[in-house]
Amino acid sequence: MSIRQKIVIVPAVMLAMLVLALTNQAHAQTVTPPSIAEIASSGGFTTLVAALTEAGLVPTFADCSSGQTYTVFAPTEEAFADLPTGTLDIVLADNNLLTNILTYHVISGTVGSAAVVTLDSATTLQGSDISIDVGKGVVLNDTVNVTAVDIAACNGVIHIIDGVLMPPDPTAVSLSSQDVLPAYTGILVLTAALLGVSIAAPSIIRRRV
Repeated sequence: MSIRQKIVIVPAVMLAMLVLALTNQAHAQTVTPPSIAEIASSGGFTTLVAALTEAGLVPTFADCSSGQTYTVFAPTEEAFADLPTGTLDIVLADNNLLTNILTYHVISGTVGSAAVVTLDSATTLQGSDISIDVGKGVVLNDTVNVTAVDIAACNGVIHIIDGVLMPPDPTAVSLSSQDVLPAYTGILVLTAALLGVSIAAPSIIRRRV
């Protein structure tokens, strides 16, 4: 092999390597992240996934093809463990109540942390607002701390919180029958009594200390 041939081959090999590297980089950048439901399932959010399953909401948060995105404030396992004894069973036993609480943790669209810190409040899918205070970290409804942010999903983003948010108005949920409302309200009143909180204002479900 002549010196001229070597001079031609070396740049060609280098060019091929560069093209391969750029192709791999482009492929890595276009890999679709998992869905919100998949992240919750693989990320140790066992109780949240169980609640979503019970409410029939897993398909909604597993869908990456509809173009609809969500921002989910996901309570940790510790947050659910801090609930007063029996509260979770009460919530899981009533699908309307469960759906009401779960959708109170969700905002329509993808709202990253950079946008969250510019807000004073945000309207949830449940219909009620959550308050946002960024004076010391990011605090929702004056008590729930955002502990991790910007977990990207194909259909939105997840922010992790250390408490379970409680919607302020038990009548805000859309009920299939008005006959259910007294029982539904009674469950919320019972839950509030367990917590020692008023259901007239936004609060969280959390064990008293």
